[in-house]
Amino acid sequence: MAVLTHKESKLMILIHFFLLTIGATIAGFAMETFLLPVRILDGGIIGIGIITNHLTGISLSILSLVLNLPFLFIGSYSMEKKFFLKAGYAMVVFSLALRSFSSVEPAT
Repeated sequence: MAVLTHKESKLMILIHFFLLTIGATIAGFAMETFLLPVRILDGGIIGIGIITNHLTGISLSILSLVLNLPFLFIGSYSMEKKFFLKAGYAMVVFSLALRSFSSVEPAT
């Protein structure tokens, strides 16, 4: 594998964060416009967040962030610093997307 220059590595970091932004935004949009309106549960932590949201009324965007934090910190001990930064960033963008798209008219 070729060694990247400093300028190329900065460009790769920007591309990674751009793609994380796009992916988390699409996931938030899909959740709010397709899954939640017809009460389809997602798996994992988001599924637990959806159930908790229905039972308590706490915002799903807050729940997704709070419920994912322990896994982020556990991962930060076993993974590199890059993982912590990218995963944390994606979690925040996903939570913001959930909040942003919560007022959008459902697609279903």
